[in-house]
Amino acid sequence: MMKKSLVLALVLSALLLVTVMAVSVSADASLTIGTVTKNVDIANNLVTFTVPYTAVEVDQITVIAVKGPASEAPAPDEGNIVYFNQQSSASSSFTFSVPYNAFSASEPYCWIKIGGTAIATASSDGGQEVWATAATPVYGDVSGDGEVTLADLSLAIKLFGALSTGNEIDASDFDQSVEAAIACANVDGEGDITVTDISLFVKYFGLISSGTPLDSEFPDGKFPAYSK
Repeated sequence: MMKKSLVLALVLSALLLVTVMAVSVSADASLTIGTVTKNVDIANNLVTFTVPYTAVEVDQITVIAVKGPASEAPAPDEGNIVYFNQQSSASSSFTFSVPYNAFSASEPYCWIKIGGTAIATASSDGGQEVWATAATPVYGDVSGDGEVTLADLSLAIKLFGALSTGNEIDASDFDQSVEAAIACANVDGEGDITVTDISLFVKYFGLISSGTPLDSEFPDGKFPAYSK
């Protein structure tokens, strides 16, 4: 807890410093964030984000990433910060990795804020309020829509059947790649989609339908693969 508090204090101090430094500089300074991309390496429990940006008359770039729901960017605190760092604006992108299991079905999004010294005012595409977001695959979210629902159980069964028989998989069933869908259906984290994975899905939704807290069988409401 002490370590988390120290990190949070450093983050908030750095963000305050950026804001203070911003008030006395050129109004021509600007910072534009591009489209965030991600690479998911479930085997090594990593999600790597690349954040491109264009900086004009900006000396230093600050990036902070927090986990949260799809609805809105949450205020950074010691419970949701997954990354914070600074670098020279001479680079054109920020690349960083965070643990895959830092995310959950209720917080599948990584909200990324980028700011910089020498920004005079905040705006929708620059300054201190530049946010981008990228959904991370979530164990159980087979469809890739950011939620774990009964539809995901149906898709997991469909994938299991196709992989078992060698039949073709219809990519249009998913909002993510087939590879990511297969990885998300592998909720026990043991490799291929098996009967065990399907059984875990059934148990998961059985607890939900009966009103039994998920924590009784799934720590923190997560599938076993999150602990790998």
